[in-house]
Amino acid sequence: MSNKIYTYYTWHKIIILCLSIGLIYFLAHTTYETYIAKGLCGYFWFFSVFLTALVILSVGYIAYMITYKLTILSDTLRQQSIFGSKTISRAIWLQETSRPIAIPIFIDGYATLMREKAIANRSKSDDLMHPPTPPVPPIETYRVQQRHSILIALSTLPVMAYMLVQTQVAPSSILHLSIYLLISFAMVYIWYSNTRLDKVYFPQATRAINPQLLLMWGGWNVCHTSGFLTRVEVPSYLPFIIASLLLSAVIHLIIKRKKWFSEVFLRHRYFYYALFLYLPITWYNLLFSVNCLSPNPATTSVQTTVQAKQYLIGWMPSWAIMVNVWNPDSKETIEVVASVHKKIQPGDTVYIDVKKGLLGVSWYKASYLGRDTSEFRYSAALQQQSM
Repeated sequence: MSNKIYTYYTWHKIIILCLSIGLIYFLAHTTYETYIAKGLCGYFWFFSVFLTALVILSVGYIAYMITYKLTILSDTLRQQSIFGSKTISRAIWLQETSRPIAIPIFIDGYATLMREKAIANRSKSDDLMHPPTPPVPPIETYRVQQRHSILIALSTLPVMAYMLVQTQVAPSSILHLSIYLLISFAMVYIWYSNTRLDKVYFPQATRAINPQLLLMWGGWNVCHTSGFLTRVEVPSYLPFIIASLLLSAVIHLIIKRKKWFSEVFLRHRYFYYALFLYLPITWYNLLFSVNCLSPNPATTSVQTTVQAKQYLIGWMPSWAIMVNVWNPDSKETIEVVASVHKKIQPGDTVYIDVKKGLLGVSWYKASYLGRDTSEFRYSAALQQQSM
């Protein structure tokens, strides 16, 4: 009998290699730029250590998946890689619930082997006169579940990296809104697909992955909301809050009228409550993004006075100034780099570009940590330019 050999997907090897190189370059560049801009020695060394660990892990995993080989010959299952090899009886692997050899989701035989094991376990259950189990799902169901698991595994690290540096992404960019919508849709779609799987054959997807997806969706929404609160200033958040609550109530009423509501949502009450909680946040993020999305907004240069200076100590220190753009009684915080913070003193005049939002709400950037500070000018810089 000829050997059956399963290895990692070629496309997976290429993606991991590109992701590793890209992520290492991105973290190295961001660490260096942040260190130069803000003078944070501790921050620089923290991410340098993190970057070194990432390089070691990337090199080790790439070497592992290139040399990985799972060979099936008759009743023997043999796993080989650069880190060693394991051999076990195939009959034992099929019958035991705890797998002596774990099958990675990134190999081409994952769906086939998992279905084969499910068939063996169902036959064993029938032989022991256990209550009848449902039919084993077709191979395509296992392949779809494998693709979803691969998507989660591949996207987790890039999403976390994006969340970490989302303050560097302009709130008015199409990229910002596109990434938010794409990842939100992917999380909800995978959750919905997992709810349709049989719990007998896919306990991991229905009991472990789904609750984690809800937590990730909540964290994703909260991170974007906090990003808006720190990067953009508006006269009032009330219009966005009221509109978000009203749109969420409309969606809630529409969903309750659907026939599949009792099938899916009543079987997964935690998702129903999570949806009720996350919808307003999602609508808030969408409305805020659309408002800041105007390609050529009407811009007004507003002159204001620095009320105070602020230095916040934390795991990552930040420098800020207090201004009152909207009215004399308001106090808004604008984050700046250390060099600008040292030059500006309370009472100095600053000029801020206020833009007209697409939904009618004016806004301006409240974070100037990058090199583009054209929308924020202060008197000392203007005096230097005129000389």
